[in-house]
Amino acid sequence: AHRLGGDHLFAGLMISSAPIGALLGITMCTWSLRRTTLKSLMAVLSVGTIVACVLYALAGLMHSRFALLASRFLVGLFNGCSLPSKYIGLTVGM
Repeated sequence: AHRLGGDHLFAGLMISSAPIGALLGITMCTWSLRRTTLKSLMAVLSVGTIVACVLYALAGLMHSRFALLASRFLVGLFNGCSLPSKYIGLTVGM
């Protein structure tokens, strides 16, 4: 964040953006699991994670600190809940 011209406040926003996204992502996953199948939700979360990672890489190349902030938020949003453990629990019957 400092290399892109950000101050200490922006660095704090960078650090906290992923957990804030994860908080919203957990709520989104809980809501979505009631309305869709686990397979379709995992597909949407995988595509969202790929988009967030590509945006993260492009933000570094473009030297855009706001794209970097948005990509960190999206990484948290789409990786907030751990669906593989949910899938194992449903499959094994725990």
